[in-house]
Order: sequence, then C-alpha cells, then structure tokens
Amino acid sequence: MNTAQSGRRMLLVVPWALTVILALLSAYLLLGPGGISSIFSASERAYALAMILIGAASLTTAISSLVLVRNVSRRDDTGARSELLRATLDAWSRWSDTTRDSRVLLSERLGTDTITHTQADALVHRPLRLHDRHGRELDEQQARDVLYAMISVLNGLERIAIGVNTGAYDRRLLTAVGGTIIKRSFTRFSPYVERRRESAQAHSGQSRAFVELEILVSEIPEAVVDHARLKKLNEGCR
Repeated sequence: MNTAQSGRRMLLVVPWALTVILALLSAYLLLGPGGISSIFSASERAYALAMILIGAASLTTAISSLVLVRNVSRRDDTGARSELLRATLDAWSRWSDTTRDSRVLLSERLGTDTITHTQADALVHRPLRLHDRHGRELDEQQARDVLYAMISVLNGLERIAIGVNTGAYDRRLLTAVGGTIIKRSFTRFSPYVERRRESAQAHSGQSRAFVELEILVSEIPEAVVDHARLKKLNEGCR
C-alpha cells in the first residue's frame, strides 16, 4: 500500500475511532460513579447517552462521506488530467504526421528561412507568380502546391491553438513537445499571414487569420525554444 492510500484509509478510520472514544467517555461520565451521573436518573442517563452516540455517529458518517467525495473528486480530476494530456499528444502527433509532406515541400521550394514579402505577396494575389528559393519562377501548379502546403501547416496549427486557448489541450505539454516547431513555423510564414490579413480578402474575415496561433506563439517562453534544433532545421535537417 502506498503512502497516498494509507493516508486516505487513515482519514476514514480516524472519525470512527474518535466516535468510539467519545462514546466511552460519555458512558463514563453518565453511567460511572460520582460526577454528573448522580444528577440524573438511570433512564435520563441512558437517553442522553443514546443521543450523544447518535449525534457522534451522524457526525462521523458526514465526515467519512466528505472524505470519500473528496477522494472520488481527486480520482476524477486525475482521470480528466490524463485525458487532457492524451488528447494533446494525439493532436500534436496528428499534425506532425499529416503535414510532414507539406513541410518537406515548403522547405524544398522556399527554403528553411522566413519567406520574403515578395513571396508572401505572390501567394496572396492572383495570378500566382511565385519564385522558389533559387529565384526560379514556379509554374501555376507548383505555386499552388506551395500555397496549399502552407495553408495546411498553418490551419493545422491554428486548430491546435484554438484547442489550447479554450482548454481542450494542455498548454504546458504542447509547449514542451512542440513549442520550438510551432514558434518557428509561425515565424517562417508570418509575412504570408500579414499579407493575407491586409489583402482585399480582409472583408471576409481574413483580417483575423491565424490569430489564435499568434496568441499561442506569443505565450511560448523563449526559454523553451531549442536553439540547437532550430539551427538543424534551418540547415535543412528534418
């Protein structure tokens, strides 16, 4: 039996032990020789003792019930916490798996640094006239593939951010397992986010594009960013 279990058992035993002690003390005072026992008749003493025992038993039952409720509540909290952590890990693994090809494509076409404002403009406006990291113009389909890949990465992170900001996912765990990637991804594509918000599409709600992700990124402490990993990522290592 571990320490926590022993502690919970003691909390259940102690009230009943106190009840027994109180009962013995009351019996001695009411039925024993001398003291207040001489003031009352035998029937009065028996009645008083019965009332004391009933009251003590009721109090003990109430205390025990409270302890049990608290224990159940703690178990429920522990279960809810475990579910929260599991959901967070599942969401992060899902994003990582489903966007892997998109992230590879973006690195191959645009490089690993922050995209330029010229590239961001090209991705927001039509027709798509996008140049890759070597300055070569991509054809319409290649440019469209880049756009869809970037939107896939950002949309996935936006959904995760909404989950974190609404309490559906655990912020601390997500920051630990994905803080570096999340912050890097938003920084790399921030020129596109800015241009998208400023574009003529803004009237359709684009002025708040990826705002939940931006909030999440702003709350990731710089101390948790793995700069050694960032260096590898920026060198093209995945």
